Amino acid sequence: VNNTISPVFLKNEEERLIIEIAKNPKDPNLYESLGDLYVEMSSFIDAKESYEAAIELNLQNESLKQKLSKSLEKLTQK
Repeated sequence: VNNTISPVFLKNEEERLIIEIAKNPKDPNLYESLGDLYVEMSSFIDAKESYEAAIELNLQNESLKQKLSKSLEKLTQK
């Protein structure tokens, strides 16, 4: 995990992405970015939900499915 990213930056980025998603609720890339951000923040439940939303909008994306399964693994390790 990259600890050089400040928590304030992560929180601001989360808010920015949530606003973007509100404007473009059908853009799977925004959900994927949000999921990646949650992984960075070790919020694996939120990451899982973001990846699931992205997959619903983009069923063919294999890398999303891999990211989702990694998030699920992290959840079961706790």
